[in-house]
Amino acid sequence: MSTDLNRNSIEIMHADDEELLLQQEVKATSMVEVVPRILDVVCKITGLRFAAVARVTDSRWIACNIQDNLNFGMNPGDELKIAETFCTSVHHSDEPVIIDNAPIDPVYCKNPIPVQYGFKSYISVPIKLPNGEFFGTLCALDSEPAKIRNPEIQEMFTLFTELIGLHVYAALRLEKTEESLIKEKQNAELREQFIAVLGHDLKNPLSAIQGSANIISETETSPKSLSLLKVITDSCQRMNSLIEDISDFARGRLGDGLIINCTYEHKLVEAIDHAIEEIRVSNPSYDINVSHNIQCNVWCDQQRILQVVSNLLANAVSYGDNQRPITIETKTTQDQFIVKIINTGKKIPENRIPFLFNPFCRDDKSRNGLGLGLYISSEIAKAHNGTLEATSNDEQTCFCFSIPLRGKS
Repeated sequence: MSTDLNRNSIEIMHADDEELLLQQEVKATSMVEVVPRILDVVCKITGLRFAAVARVTDSRWIACNIQDNLNFGMNPGDELKIAETFCTSVHHSDEPVIIDNAPIDPVYCKNPIPVQYGFKSYISVPIKLPNGEFFGTLCALDSEPAKIRNPEIQEMFTLFTELIGLHVYAALRLEKTEESLIKEKQNAELREQFIAVLGHDLKNPLSAIQGSANIISETETSPKSLSLLKVITDSCQRMNSLIEDISDFARGRLGDGLIINCTYEHKLVEAIDHAIEEIRVSNPSYDINVSHNIQCNVWCDQQRILQVVSNLLANAVSYGDNQRPITIETKTTQDQFIVKIINTGKKIPENRIPFLFNPFCRDDKSRNGLGLGLYISSEIAKAHNGTLEATSNDEQTCFCFSIPLRGKS
């Protein structure tokens, strides 16, 4: 019995970086534990001494798993020229190729492929993934004839290809999941670094500038110098506000969400009045009317509530009519804490309202700010299990912030 195959006809080719995806598929398939056992069973039942699972495309034939008792000279990862295999036919027809004895086979006796590789018996059956995608072939061969053209052998191969397809599909999905987890871990590290830069590396030098300006202002008497120091101080405050907004955006959109520290607050009125006064001082032309009806303690993060009030009031100042008053109403109901800020001005188109709370949303690009105020306020509401809603008509625009009155203590 001759085992002298024409190994010189096997051309070994190695994939480069552009073939990374294909090589990942081959590697994943080679790691499927059930495949070597299937190949061993194929060889024992058919009597064929070489069996393989190959990844097959329109232009490639790559060995994934090999059972070689014939000294065929092939290893996992090696390639054959696709045109010099029967797998092109299997790929495009979805039908197996089965040969008992190539020299006397009525279809393949004149085909050069058996002579080129030195085999007489051969079988190749398509492997399909559960999603219907063609993956490759399960094939076996020998240099001697074998009786393999029968329903039992073909049924066995069909069963094995279905089993291989299931395991390969699961392996590929697992590999993609692991890659996604690695990428997500890398992204999480980048997010943390980004947030750290915003929270520390930018704010620390800004604090140094602000502190230095304050120290100089205590001894400086020149009107021009004091004017410049005020510009520095105002710019620092504005930069600090922008950094806070971007930090909140990064935590809400890129990190684990806004951080809130809730307690039962009993001095909200005083704190809210202080936040309102800061806006009033910097916008003396606006008439701001305030009405409070807070009758009990509120479970909330007070600093975040003040942030909402400042953001919404600054928005009302930016877009409202300074000839007409802005109204602020706070109240507690049986189960809600509510803040309403109402201003007059141009009506917000109805089709724009759903987008108001998106980040970087600004109708007037000439105005200061990044367009994060309403987005952050909305995220603060969500973090409190509450809502922030907007309504607008020709008479007024109202933003209503509402959160549960009592949280989990």
